[in-house]
Amino acid sequence: MAVTHIHVRDPETGDRSADPAHFRRIAELIKDAGVKPELEVFDAGHIGLANEFIEQGLIESPPLFQLCLGISYGAPATPKMVQALHDMLPRQQ
Repeated sequence: MAVTHIHVRDPETGDRSADPAHFRRIAELIKDAGVKPELEVFDAGHIGLANEFIEQGLIESPPLFQLCLGISYGAPATPKMVQALHDMLPRQQ
């Protein structure tokens, strides 16, 4: 298993990246290695991007999400936010 953030920091600069192409490449590398990713998401947009990758076959079902709440500039840790994020998670068939 590999942990991947749907937002990451550049190891050299510490800057956050929001480039979907960057995340797509990470997903491809993890899939090619035969590793199941744990998707750490910090807001609703991260779940949306992860769902696109699942639909495209870059992340295999069932996905493993970790909702990271209460982090600066991320989703607040409230019951309403947990429900909203839960409602965005892919439904298992």
